[in-house]
Amino acid sequence: MRRWLAAACMLGVLAGAEAQSPGPSARIGYITYLPLETLEEEPGVRAFRQSLAERGWIEGKNVTILWRSTRNGVIPVLDELVRTPVDVLVVPASEMAIEAMKRTPRIPIVVRVAFYPVEAGLAESRSRPGRNVTGLASNTGGIELNGKQLALLKETAPQVSRVVYLTSPLDINEDRLAEGGVDASGIPKRTVAAARALGITLTRVEVRPGGSQSAVESALALQLRQGMNGLFVDSPEHQRAIVAFAQRHRVPAIYTFQRGFELGGLMYYGVGGKEQGVQLASFADRILRGASVSEIPFEAPRLTLSVNRTAAKAIGLALPQSIVTQADRVVD
Repeated sequence: MRRWLAAACMLGVLAGAEAQSPGPSARIGYITYLPLETLEEEPGVRAFRQSLAERGWIEGKNVTILWRSTRNGVIPVLDELVRTPVDVLVVPASEMAIEAMKRTPRIPIVVRVAFYPVEAGLAESRSRPGRNVTGLASNTGGIELNGKQLALLKETAPQVSRVVYLTSPLDINEDRLAEGGVDASGIPKRTVAAARALGITLTRVEVRPGGSQSAVESALALQLRQGMNGLFVDSPEHQRAIVAFAQRHRVPAIYTFQRGFELGGLMYYGVGGKEQGVQLASFADRILRGASVSEIPFEAPRLTLSVNRTAAKAIGLALPQSIVTQADRVVD
């Protein structure tokens, strides 16, 4: 039993309460693609903290969360947190979970979203992982998700035909292994096929972590001159600047990170946000209270659609009723 579970239970626990009281010194390693300075703007991070607190884990009191960004390099961050060691390690994707498993069979790993966890070697089954990884596992692959995101953008803005696929080199994409690889430009082939079926041509533009805002704006301005009329934003970098560029140049954009939507973006569809933060906190809580990670089933994440009617009007769009009907959240 972990050292912090050896603390004496508090007196006066209500009769019939089953949960063990949190101990004094739990440590959670939380790895994110986002720059650390923007974490407070991310709804999922806020929900993770709040949900942990509601379960009795107060940051700085009886739990320490070691926030780390992949901007500092994936491998060095993993190595540091394994050496620390932490009691729970939260990672963003399957490939990072695999790298973590190579380094430790002991530390429980919670993956924020895994596509095909059994096929990727993370688990023996979704219902009983049998290894030191659990978390959220989508019933569809990331490439199918990309196709749905593009379809929603096209439904919202039918004129869209030349879309820039804005991505980051830090996206460790397990779908490349599971779903047919990538084309010469680095876009998953099945995403290209989904776009083509919608009458969309994709152009990949890479946003490098630590790169300047002006470099991003220059790259987008070049694409605009070359006929770009839509944006698929699949990078956490420079979200505020990208949202402002899209608004200024009246370019419809869909964001795969909720923060882009929260900053005024047109629409968001994906796995994440508050619901994901609550689910991740539940995994961490169960592990910290002594549950075996190998016996905690993977859970399905909730996919949500959010649209901003004001942002649509600002770029000359009227949101179709079909989109409004599908949306989990409409901002006026």
